Amino acid sequence: MINSNLELKIELDIADAKNNYSDLANVIRLLIYKQSPELYRAYEDKEDDFFMNPLFFAFFNNTTIEKNSENLEEVLKNNYKFKKCKNHNFALLEEIPSFLQEYFFEFYRGTITNPNPDFSLTPSYFPLVEDALDTIKKYLPHYYEELLLSNKFLILHNNNKIINFVSKKTSGLLYFSTVPGMSQVHFIEEFVHQGIHNYFNLFLHDKRDHFIGNPREIAMSVFNNNKEDYRSFMSAFHGLLTVAKRLELFRKLLVQEIFEGKEKHELVGRYADQLVRFSGLGIHKLDLSKACTQKGIDLFNTVYQTAQRYLELDGYLMEEFDLSFRDIDFYYSDFEKHNPFATFELTKTYNFNKL
Repeated sequence: MINSNLELKIELDIADAKNNYSDLANVIRLLIYKQSPELYRAYEDKEDDFFMNPLFFAFFNNTTIEKNSENLEEVLKNNYKFKKCKNHNFALLEEIPSFLQEYFFEFYRGTITNPNPDFSLTPSYFPLVEDALDTIKKYLPHYYEELLLSNKFLILHNNNKIINFVSKKTSGLLYFSTVPGMSQVHFIEEFVHQGIHNYFNLFLHDKRDHFIGNPREIAMSVFNNNKEDYRSFMSAFHGLLTVAKRLELFRKLLVQEIFEGKEKHELVGRYADQLVRFSGLGIHKLDLSKACTQKGIDLFNTVYQTAQRYLELDGYLMEEFDLSFRDIDFYYSDFEKHNPFATFELTKTYNFNKL
């Protein structure tokens, strides 16, 4: 048996991300100065963290509002309703500023299906969010640092068709949809899934190191000749990374055996779900030279090969569970209907200690 302390993990240098963090903060400083030199001078001594407020990104990227000094001052004052985490530098946004409203839309497989959806905020789930952050901090400390560097605020709402989070326009803001009966395991997945999107955007702020041209403008059909593939190359790369990172971190939690009962059942199911998603990504054998520098090729291959190794280790799980029911998202209530907890072998090791 290989030593269980060995790890398969994806390294995205946090030193590079921190440098980009400062660069982006300077971009926001410049935008504020251009809008109102007088207002900027009142805040110019603030640290980078002040200027990396996601609401600045939402305000300056909004194309429908008037950007005058009065509106900008409201954002600078940041007098919105927040609820801060007890143990983390993170907060729940409990109101939707008017300039943030346009970023809420229903989305399905590359198409906005409803630009003005109905939804309500669901702050009652925040204690479970805090539990999830506690678990990530204790058991996934390396990722916790990446998560809180690149993610500042969270919105909880009740419309699971709003899938709007893969965007640099509200960088640092997370959008979690809620349904009754959720556990902290659900929110752990969302922190990894949505959180790594924001971290990857931060890490790749200067795309010239990794890409030839703009990867958001290169269609995946260039690689696979599939005209029905609506993804850009950047979207596909993000998809690969978020799946690979969930495989890495879910397995790390399973090795540490911190969950019992239905939470363990849910986590094993979510891990199996990511194995299925990886096996169906359809991104192997791409001619990466069409989009990537050598550094980008190396990063893509590292992420892919890491996920492939998890598939080799644990691919048998795809046959142990019925995952045919799910479409975009994984909901434990649906999983449990097709894979009853009563038949789940809690004592089964699943060989998670083997690499």
